[in-house]
Amino acid sequence: MLKPWVPLATVLSLALTACGVLEGPPTRPAGSAVSSSTAAGSPSTAPTPTPDLPAGHAWQTVDEVSVTFAVPETWTAMNPKKLLEGGDTSAFDEMASKMGVTSRQMMQAVGNADLLMLAPPRSGYADNISGLVVPLEGLPTDAQLMAELGKVSEAPVVVTPGESPAGPTISADYSLQVSGRTVTGRSLFVETQDGVLNLSVSALDPATTKAVAETIASTMHPA
Repeated sequence: MLKPWVPLATVLSLALTACGVLEGPPTRPAGSAVSSSTAAGSPSTAPTPTPDLPAGHAWQTVDEVSVTFAVPETWTAMNPKKLLEGGDTSAFDEMASKMGVTSRQMMQAVGNADLLMLAPPRSGYADNISGLVVPLEGLPTDAQLMAELGKVSEAPVVVTPGESPAGPTISADYSLQVSGRTVTGRSLFVETQDGVLNLSVSALDPATTKAVAETIASTMHPA
């Protein structure tokens, strides 16, 4: 049976996509770890070679699942979950005021995210990456992704399985209508040794979505 994480991931993706119309809150530069977790794990017995860092990119780590990948160096990162745990709601206050919703609504929408990255805004829109560690024992199936994302996508959902140094992957391409604009998205799931990570890339330009998502997938490796 499909677990409740799928609707949650879909809602989170929609909420973070909607945040793209903002200029974004003060955040940390790409390349900084977005988790304060310091729990040490046993190193892999077969170390994976670190991929080359593409020009114009920086490494980004999600400590919760010990995964690192390349992101555009001009994008900035925050960890909504850690901000809430630390009692810092200023970023949510700023986002909420620009969206015309309450801070509580904003926190409910994005507060569970383990990663939120925003590109520099263009014409009032900021492309973004959202990250969420989902409570799964394995990757979702093609049918599950097509059924759930198909409920909100303006175009047919295209699902593609794959592999990465961090573990097996599956991705789904979709499009959303947000504030009268068509936003293209790719939701990438990777099954790591420490859990399943869902990364969603959203952008106005389909080429940007494709390029950012493919760079993440090709450079993703154990931290």
